[in-house]
Amino acid sequence: MVTWDPPVNIGVPVNSSFDDLDYVKNWSGQFGLFVTNRPKTGRVTAGTSPDHIFAFKETESPRVLITGQLIKEDRFAEELLDKRLVRPMLADSLKDVLSHKTVSIEMIKNSESSVFLHEVTTNEDGRFEVWVDPGMDYKISVADTSLLERSFSVSTRNMDDEKTVEMETVSLNTIPQKAIVIDNIYYEFDRTELTQEAKAALDTTLYETLIKYPHIQVEISAHTDNKGNASYNQRLSEQRAANVVKHLVAAGISRSRLSAKGYGQDRPIAPNQHPDGSDNPEGRQQNRRTEFTILSMD
Repeated sequence: MVTWDPPVNIGVPVNSSFDDLDYVKNWSGQFGLFVTNRPKTGRVTAGTSPDHIFAFKETESPRVLITGQLIKEDRFAEELLDKRLVRPMLADSLKDVLSHKTVSIEMIKNSESSVFLHEVTTNEDGRFEVWVDPGMDYKISVADTSLLERSFSVSTRNMDDEKTVEMETVSLNTIPQKAIVIDNIYYEFDRTELTQEAKAALDTTLYETLIKYPHIQVEISAHTDNKGNASYNQRLSEQRAANVVKHLVAAGISRSRLSAKGYGQDRPIAPNQHPDGSDNPEGRQQNRRTEFTILSMD
């Protein structure tokens, strides 16, 4: 439901005895335009004056300066590690400042709508500054396709007397650059069907991740050790990856967000044999894995 505040006479020089229409302000609230049929010279002449667009600038307007630093940090795997169902990623954690990035500011009207106000660019250190009105809620978004989280909220409510909001460093979650191995994805020997334990592990890791980040698209890959025929292992891994996708689709995930890929024995992450040529059961177990990689953001 739309509600209106009581009308307020803005006063001279905006209000006049002529027809004054279409009063609007820019995002900062300090500049604006209105339409009026008052004479441009200020002198009343015979006849009706045509409409003109007048610009104005407010000399005093309460403002709040929001300033802060933006960084991107790889916290994605850490969130899943808390569940004890994924292995650490194969790369060091990424942490870097978001320099020279476009930052857009929107005023939040309600839970379903907002109004775009302005854009600024971060400097070399990932810092930005923007002037906004007090007593409002704002959404700040960063244009960077490597981020899983691209926006955050800032409020200036109850800050009529404040001139600057100095935020702590804002850390935004970035898309992992490496595949994440899901533990406890087991299959019966020489079979492709998921066990009940494997389904439970998927439901508490990958399924929850796809729900939390509804715009990501992922590749699910399956791998084997090097026991047996290479072509057979390839087919086995393809069928296992396809069954993971099938399970997620049955749980309500859109098929368009999922890609199945089998790599057979081609991408080991541990030795299948010890240096002396003896069998390495621990290494083989690591190679018999299911993992996922975030491909893109929709």
